Amino acid sequence: MELMIVVSVIGIIAAFAIPNYDKAVERNYRKIAEGNLTLIYSANQVYKARYGKYWPGFPNPWQDLTAINTNLNLNIVADGFEYLCTSTDPLHFSCYAYRGTAPGKYWITIFEPDLSPTNPDCTNGTSTCP
Repeated sequence: MELMIVVSVIGIIAAFAIPNYDKAVERNYRKIAEGNLTLIYSANQVYKARYGKYWPGFPNPWQDLTAINTNLNLNIVADGFEYLCTSTDPLHFSCYAYRGTAPGKYWITIFEPDLSPTNPDCTNGTSTCP
């Protein structure tokens, strides 16, 4: 009887812990992406100080993580995100981190001169973000 009670209690605890664990993992991925976007922003500030314009030079199309790492001398790991950067003109740029494999797909963006990544377009099948 005691063994059944212990197993039941463990089952109840697991029922609450597993969903919270998934949310914690997603929050961790989001924090990593926000940190990477802030790193891209900082590296782009150095690039602008050197060359007088942001990378990628306007009117280049979207640049992926390989180009970002190469041109800004970074070593960012994708970690489940797709990173893209572009320039709207020589003095402005934007970068996106897109996670499409998560339970909720979402974008995290950074726009010059904004120092903090934001999440303006967040969809996961509902109206809320993960």
